[in-house]
This record gives sequence, structure tokens and C-alpha cells, in this order.
Amino acid sequence: MKHEKEFFLKIIAAVALIAVAALVYGTLAIQSADARLDTQGIILKSLNAGGSQQGQAQAELAEISTIIIQDSSKPELISLQPLVEQLKTLQGAEVISEKSLEKDSAEAIELITKYNIDKLPAVLVQGETAKVETLAQNWSRLGSVEDDNTMVFRNVPPIYLELSTGNLRGEARAIYIAVPDKNEVFLASLYKQILANAFGIQLVEEKTIDYNSSLGESMIAKYSLTALPTILLSGDLQAYTGFQEAWLQAGSVENDGNFIFRNLGLLQGLKYLDLNKGEVVEALAPVQG
Repeated sequence: MKHEKEFFLKIIAAVALIAVAALVYGTLAIQSADARLDTQGIILKSLNAGGSQQGQAQAELAEISTIIIQDSSKPELISLQPLVEQLKTLQGAEVISEKSLEKDSAEAIELITKYNIDKLPAVLVQGETAKVETLAQNWSRLGSVEDDNTMVFRNVPPIYLELSTGNLRGEARAIYIAVPDKNEVFLASLYKQILANAFGIQLVEEKTIDYNSSLGESMIAKYSLTALPTILLSGDLQAYTGFQEAWLQAGSVENDGNFIFRNLGLLQGLKYLDLNKGEVVEALAPVQG
């Protein structure tokens, strides 16, 4: 367990070298002096709304209400409940009512139509929103502020339901080509943690193939693989902002749509199978010039 944890930490460190900071979805954050929305965990944190604690206690709190519009029949969808919970912690505001609506209810349909909502789940914040400094200064980065001061959270991370097409956006599938007969080689399943922690991708389907199997050998030949273990990623990856540009720093996009991780030399300190040499090698830190 300790050995696997060390491998994981090294991989996460390597991802920082691979991904261009502005493009890596999992580390994409909206920051200001007052609030930060972490789009991987959907957490809105009130940092400093200004004024002393005593002054805030004496000030009248702005009354706001929250509405979640969801589709409970699709458990794959991201949950926005953590965002609602964090809204309750905003300085200068009090959530006086919470409501959860199913998308096919009459009230939800009315709101979806009125505010031209195309992604679910959705969060609406209503009431004295203009009086909450944190919201007033930052919400335009997260969604829209309507004429009636209703705030609609529109930058919904995958997996979400696109109402205009009826499709789930952001579903991804993975095939790992593993090297189970060489204990010193890192586990192919750690790619799942890379995807979740660095890019915010949640897999809906996974399959592991032994590199020595007939299918494994066929895939190695088909894609001209030279280093293992690796991952073949497919699905609706266009839903993840900047993912393809970031991925090309370390892999390839094939004609059949598969994304393949190829540059294992970036994973400093980890051991992998070099098929050209026919031996296990360790990824070394680049020589400083």
C-alpha cells in the first residue's frame, strides 16, 4: 500500500509537468480575494468578504434561496449539492429556503424555459443576491446574472445532461494495457487517479488487458506502442475544456478517437516496460542545462 501511494504521488507530480496550467481541467479554479470555485469538487469558499466579525454580526444578512434542478433517473450526473452547502457559508448571506426539483416537473420546466437552461443539474440562487458581495463580484465567472437578479450556475462540469440534445456529456471509457508479470512496474490502474485528480474525468467503463495476451499484443501492434503500462481513453472528451490540448503534451489522439498516453518518460521515478529495449527502465529527471 505504501509503495502504491508513493507511485501515485510521483504520477501526480508528473502530471503537473505534463499539463499546461490554464488547460488542465482538474486544476482549473476561479479565484479572487473573496471566493474560489474549485470545478473538480464544486466547492465555493468564502475567503474574506471584508469587515470585522463584529461588524458582520451587526449587519443585516441578505436573504437568498437556492433551487437545484436535477434528473434523479441519471445517477451518472455530477452532484451540485456541495455547491449549495457552500452557499450557506457565505458571509453576509442567509439561505432561507432550499428546493430540489425534478426536470420534468411543471415548476422546473417553467424555470428551464424562462432562463434558457441547457445543462443539468442546474443551480439557481434567488433573492437579495446583489447584496452579497462575494456573489456580486464573482458569479459572472460561474454563470449568468439575470434581469431579476437570479443567478444561474451555467459552467457545469461533466458529467451533465445537455437538454438540447438529450445526451449525457463527458462520459469516458478506459482500456488499460497492464504489465502484471513485472512487479516493479507501476499499476496501470493509477491512470484512473491521474484522470480524476488532474482532469476531473470520471470513468463510466473500464477494462484491463494483459500485454502478453493475444488482444494485448494486437493492440500494441495496431497503435505502435513502445512503453507500458498505458491507457487508451475514449468517449465524449470534448466536454472537458482544454483536455485535448493538455493531453497532447504526453500522448496522442488516434484516427479512431482513442487518446493514448505515450510519453512515460515524463513519470519521473516510476518504472515502466520499454518495449524497444525489452526491459524495465526508470523514468529519470531531465538533465538541467
